[in-house]
Parts: sequence; structure tokens; C-alpha cells
Amino acid sequence: VGAASGGPVLRPRHAARAVRVVLPRALTFFSHLPLWRRLLSELGAKVELAAESSRGTRERGAALVGAEFCFPVKLAHGQVGEALAESDADFVLVPRMVAQPPAAGQSDTYFCPYVQGFPSVIESAVGHAGDGPQRLLSPTLDQREPMERQVEELHRSLGAALGVTRAQVGEAYRAA
Repeated sequence: VGAASGGPVLRPRHAARAVRVVLPRALTFFSHLPLWRRLLSELGAKVELAAESSRGTRERGAALVGAEFCFPVKLAHGQVGEALAESDADFVLVPRMVAQPPAAGQSDTYFCPYVQGFPSVIESAVGHAGDGPQRLLSPTLDQREPMERQVEELHRSLGAALGVTRAQVGEAYRAA
């Protein structure tokens, strides 16, 4: 059981250096890149973008999926699979993005159900492939929730992996 499921987290491979976290170029993880990059950087992590997608990324994604998904989700599988297999980073970020803040004139601000469920799906897929689901960081972010609830969830998911306190997470999230 790894970071994605709230279980024990492996400590960084080289404790004398900053924790390295890869951000996939896929789904809402990439469209919310400024938020995640700033948050993780403020918490002392070295943030890296996954390699750009290629034919190999698509093929790896197709090999990892256990069911039929839309192309963006297949590509996200490939992005995460490549990051785990080809990067020596400590973690790959696959956040569970639930909803954005409410907007005037909109009834819902939920993300696609595939985006919401992607962390669970990819954890299972890479576990079956033997690629190390314990290297996945999967904080839940529901921006409709009060700020303190969001900070609590981010700390639960990121605190031990990055070696940071709840107060540090709160400060970094507000800055992001």
C-alpha cells in the first residue's frame, strides 16, 4: 500500500536532497500545473514535468489500461507509466481532482468522473504491471470545500512523503 491509498509512504531515495516529484502532462493535472508546481515547490520538492507524449507513451498507456477509456485517459496512463519506469524521481503526482470552486451561473463545477477516479485506476494498473504504486502521490482536491478541509487533505496525502507539517502545507497552498 502506498501514498496513493493513504498507506505507508516510502521515504525519498536520497534523503540529503529535495524530494523529486514528476507532474504528468495529462488531464487536469497538467491544466492545473501552476497550482501543483507552486504548491510542491513551496513545500521544498523539486518539481519535474513528465516527458512530452510520443507514440511510445500512447502504446504504454494502451498496454496499462484494463478497460476501454477515452484517449486522454489512455494517454495519462502512458504518462504515469513512463514517469515511473524512466524517471528516478521519488514520486509521481496523480491528484484526485473532484471539483473547482463554484462559479456564478454554473450549477456544477465537477471534473469528469474519469479524472476523479484516475488515481485509483492507475494505482491498480501500475500495481499489476509491477511499476511501484507506492511512488504515486494522490491528494484529493475538492475546491468547493472550506480551505481548512482542503489543507487537511493535502497534508494527509503529502505531509509524510515530503516531510512537511500541516502548517507548512497550509501556507504553501495559500501561496499557490
